[in-house]
Amino acid sequence: MGIHREAAVFLAALGALAASGPAFAAPAGPAGPPLRVEVGQVQCLRLDSPIIPAHLRQTYPTVELRMRSTARDDQRVGYSVAVDGTERAAGEVAGSGTSVNAISIDNGRDSRLVVTSGGAVVVDRVLTGRC
Repeated sequence: MGIHREAAVFLAALGALAASGPAFAAPAGPAGPPLRVEVGQVQCLRLDSPIIPAHLRQTYPTVELRMRSTARDDQRVGYSVAVDGTERAAGEVAGSGTSVNAISIDNGRDSRLVVTSGGAVVVDRVLTGRC
């Protein structure tokens, strides 16, 4: 079963790269919601401030998401971001607006990132956090 999972993860990653191109953008199709999502590269965020409790002072992998609305100016587009099935963010983008989120993912293993809008899946990608 482990081989099947590895093959599925590899094929999903390969498909995502082929579909998104070098800009890592996933535009919605003509029938989809008026939302364009740009997925940034995984980066490591180090929390080492003295005001943070010692057990939380570590490095966390995060990924930046930019949601851009292609709707009319008076139309709002809702979205939800989930990592491994758990909602991490939700919001709205007004017509021609942009919303930026930094989402944490698990360290040392694959995380499935899913962005939905209006019931449609806009992004479904597997990311690996290594910090």
